[in-house]
Amino acid sequence: MRLRAAIARRAGGGRLVTVLNRRGAPGELPAADLMRTLGEPPEHALPYRPVPLAVAAGVGEPAFRHCRRFREAMERLGADIAGQPAAQDGLFRRWVRR
Repeated sequence: MRLRAAIARRAGGGRLVTVLNRRGAPGELPAADLMRTLGEPPEHALPYRPVPLAVAAGVGEPAFRHCRRFREAMERLGADIAGQPAAQDGLFRRWVRR
């Protein structure tokens, strides 16, 4: 039995969003094992970024101010949960990121 299907049955038909926290952390489950257990890939993944997150915690600021990758992942997750399309980066922002 797939873990996701079992949880969905318990949720009573509500929408189930799977979030992988700390993606890329040392000792992370291999992607194949995760897929086999869940039955499909997670919809969202929050990156493992210990240094920027520790800095944010140390200065008492939100983590998204110190880590672009974390901020973008949280924006996508928030938009999905709220049922809104994720904001797309403009041409200039994509060009600068290269």
